Amino acid sequence: MPRDKYKVHEFAKDFGTASKNIIEKLASFSPAERKHSTVLEEAELDFLFETLTREHEVESLDAYFAAGERERAAKQAAAAEKEKEAQESAEAEAKAPEKVEPE
Repeated sequence: MPRDKYKVHEFAKDFGTASKNIIEKLASFSPAERKHSTVLEEAELDFLFETLTREHEVESLDAYFAAGERERAAKQAAAAEKEKEAQESAEAEAKAPEKVEPE
């Protein structure tokens, strides 16, 4: 089903930025006042896509993908360390003598 309306706040959320940033970029496109719930027109969307593409341009896709791979590896290592700590904690609890409460 085609989407008829795309609002500023939806665009901002999809691109991981604040609505305020998108509104500021649009101000250089046209002086019309916009709010976070303003519906974007096709020309405004074209402008935003072009602007964001230029701002986030990379010299090499190899470098871009390598950076993503390093980030993914770091997240996996952190998750493995957290799991190891949880397992060690569970093992230590299992080895600890049971506390018997006096009557």
